[in-house]
Amino acid sequence: MDGALQESHYDDGGLCVLDTIPAGSENSLSLYGFSFSCGQEVRIENLVISWETANGIDCSNANRRCSNRNTKCYRETGSIDLTPPSCQIEGPSIPCESIIATYLPQITRAPELKPQLVWRIDGMDAEDESAEEGLQVDWRDYGSGYHILQLSIDWNDDHGRLVQSCTDSLRILVVEVPSNVIELTSGTETLND
Repeated sequence: MDGALQESHYDDGGLCVLDTIPAGSENSLSLYGFSFSCGQEVRIENLVISWETANGIDCSNANRRCSNRNTKCYRETGSIDLTPPSCQIEGPSIPCESIIATYLPQITRAPELKPQLVWRIDGMDAEDESAEEGLQVDWRDYGSGYHILQLSIDWNDDHGRLVQSCTDSLRILVVEVPSNVIELTSGTETLND
C-alpha cells in the first residue's frame, strides 16, 4: 500500500484458500484481508494462483509453489489496482440562509458503472431539487446554524451487488441574514423593503 509491501505470501510458502473445487463450478473466495486508510493506494503485484489437478490433494498436504508440483497456474503480469474510489463534496461551507447553494460530488478512481448518489442533510434524505449530478439546497428550509451534509455513493454491478462505495460529510454553517428596512420618503409615500 502506498508503495510499501504489506504482505508476501510467496515468502512464507504461499496461501492455501480452498481444499477442493467441484468440477464446473465457479467460486468467489476471499484470498486475503487487510486494513487501509482512506485515500491510500492499494495494489496487488505479482499475483500467481495455482491449483492441483490430482485427487487427494488439499491444503493440509499441498506444496504451494508451482515449480515443485504438478499444477496449473495463472499469473497476472501487471498489477491489480484495488484503490477504492474517493469522493468529496464541493460547495460552500458557509452559505447565507437566503440563498440556494449547489453541491457537487468530486469523485476519483470510480468504477465504470453508473453511481447511485444519496444526499442527506442532518441525517435525513435531502428532498431538495437536484442539480445535474449534484444537489441544490434552499437553506431557508433548514434555518441558520450548523448542519451536516452527507453524500453516499454506491456502484452496483448488473446483479445489484455492491462493487464499491464512498462517503463524505461537510459541516455547514448557515448564516442568517438580518432583514433590512429601507425607508424612502417622498412627499407622503413611505416604501419599506
